[in-house]
Amino acid sequence: FLWLLDPGIRFQSEVAEDPFLALHGSPSASLAYRAAVPVVEGVSRQTKIWELMKLFLMSRGVHWKGVVREVRERRGGSHFFDGILAAENLGSRWNHQVLAMDSELFRVAAMSGKDSHYAEYVSFLETHMGPSAWLAYTSSAVHTLGMLAASLLGHASGKALDVVELATMPYALHDCRAEASSER
Repeated sequence: FLWLLDPGIRFQSEVAEDPFLALHGSPSASLAYRAAVPVVEGVSRQTKIWELMKLFLMSRGVHWKGVVREVRERRGGSHFFDGILAAENLGSRWNHQVLAMDSELFRVAAMSGKDSHYAEYVSFLETHMGPSAWLAYTSSAVHTLGMLAASLLGHASGKALDVVELATMPYALHDCRAEASSER
């Protein structure tokens, strides 16, 4: 596991839900995250990443709307993609919400290696946009849509890749830069 924690994070009280146990307790989960938040910059520019994600799934023979419908029916409720897909028409468009990258825990094997749908998605982006061209986009948008693509491809192939929301984590973003400048 790898826990990415923004240096500005402060836990306001005791952490009641251990994020490592949350992932360890769900073998199909590859990511634990805190919340979905609005994409910060260039919403219209980020649309290309959305279109490439759909192209990626189509190139793998996955009808993404059908997989979303199946997963919702199987679970009898929500899934992490409910926070990032618009509610109308089975979530037929991205609502420009992204996974908050300030506190995430990854199962490393699910994100890298030859069997990783996430790594396959990043490779697809590099093939269609050139090496590192995707870096011109908001990393949280690339990451979120990569997790969505990997999750949908995993569900379609029978190897579910799930995501766990850590909604109970006591959390506050603390601006360490402001604190440091006031100490000078």
